[in-house]
Amino acid sequence: MKILLSITIVLYLIGCQNTIQENNQSFRSNDVFVTPESQGMNSNVLIEMIDLVEKENINVNSIVIARNNKTILDAHFYPNKKEFVHDVASVTKSITSAIVGIAIDNGKIESEYQRIVDFFPEYEELFNSEWKKKLTIKHLLSMSSGLCSDFSDGERQLNEMRLKKNSIEYILQQKLVTEPGSQFAYCSCATQLLSAIVQKATGKKLGDYGNTMLFEPLAIKKYIITSDKSGYHNGWGDSYWLSSDLLKIGQLYLQQGKWNGKQIISRDWIQKSSSEQIRLQNGEESYGYKWWIPNELEGLYEGRGRGNQRLVVYPKEQLVVIMTGTGFDPGQVGSFIIRSIESKDSIPENQYSYNKLQDKILKIQAQPNQKGNVFISKLAEEIKDRDFIFEQNSFGLTHFKLISSDISNAKLILGLNISRSEEYGEREIPLGMEGIYKISRNTRFKTPMAAHAKWLSESEIEIDYNDFSSNHKYRINVNFNKGEVLWNMYDEAGFGETISLNAKIK
Repeated sequence: MKILLSITIVLYLIGCQNTIQENNQSFRSNDVFVTPESQGMNSNVLIEMIDLVEKENINVNSIVIARNNKTILDAHFYPNKKEFVHDVASVTKSITSAIVGIAIDNGKIESEYQRIVDFFPEYEELFNSEWKKKLTIKHLLSMSSGLCSDFSDGERQLNEMRLKKNSIEYILQQKLVTEPGSQFAYCSCATQLLSAIVQKATGKKLGDYGNTMLFEPLAIKKYIITSDKSGYHNGWGDSYWLSSDLLKIGQLYLQQGKWNGKQIISRDWIQKSSSEQIRLQNGEESYGYKWWIPNELEGLYEGRGRGNQRLVVYPKEQLVVIMTGTGFDPGQVGSFIIRSIESKDSIPENQYSYNKLQDKILKIQAQPNQKGNVFISKLAEEIKDRDFIFEQNSFGLTHFKLISSDISNAKLILGLNISRSEEYGEREIPLGMEGIYKISRNTRFKTPMAAHAKWLSESEIEIDYNDFSSNHKYRINVNFNKGEVLWNMYDEAGFGETISLNAKIK
């Protein structure tokens, strides 16, 4: 499991599949912004929350909060910005569920009880057991398909599926390990079947149908949806959204599927999706239709994604919360949000605290000051533009160059040879050398990332590779020793152990 996760770290660093569906219109926000106090929430507690994130250097990228359909906090932490889309990982599953529900509401799919075999007559021979023949959309939605035995098995299948030219055939070839509907087991491949079902039922790819029926009515205009090698949109994860647009989806659910007087998703589907469809083996949590139900706060449900992305809907308090980041404890942050709620009605305004909160928001968005007296190793000039060749490895890293003697033009160049994501050649990563990030878009989908570096000694440099829009923040330590190099890379998002590779100068 640890080895698999370590491999996954680097593959996410390098990128996902080639094909994307991108809607990249200019960022616009139509949110109504009000004081927390006007919605019964305490600005001072929210200040405490931001102070904690700053003090403990928690890897939070954004926190957006709305109560009673009014935004009371819109905080984005440097180097993230509100106009940057962010990989929401498996929160994508909750969006996929919404699109499936719309297809059912509009008669494109009979119901969630329709059998999977109905949509794949070309693979009828693969439905070769009684269990598989009775597999339904409901089983896929509730993570009870029987396709995966547990989370680890599900991740193994996902990684294998992403290599296949025919993803659907691969999924349907899997033997069911449990009877459908009998047991919860997290399985992303099951969600990819939903993407194919929507495409077969509507004649449009998942994102295209979603754009017409869901995104456009909500004025969601800027997003990225990736595809598998078969061309199906990825319904399981790794789509990119603005936090303000995720907030709209949460608000739509809070409003029982209605938006500007129009029923976008039926109340019935919202209620089914956010209600327990199956209980997890731990007995504490439940799962709806691609929504998690923690059962800690009455009625609260949430979309969850790798790196602890969150789309939280809390009907009892008329609350929607969006959190994005690169590995953090959502409960630690969320406890402040809950504690800030003092009343269902407005509480006395506190202009001083509100102004202080706004100042905090401006501060966390701002680029920090540059540091003077930057230490540059004597080695920097010697190794400039020299190729260092990695030992043979399964991560697809071939070589690197490091240019760090020129403070204004420092960069890391990584050599790639990854068939899985079809990325070859070199990736250039600008490095800030004065204590601040350099932001670039030299990423797989041209989403923003940031990096800076500092020499710790004459022989060691540390690189902060913050691929924040893709939920990863890497700390890379490179030790040079007489022509030999040890490269250590650790993902602060917590998706595996430190990866260590040896390299030699070419």
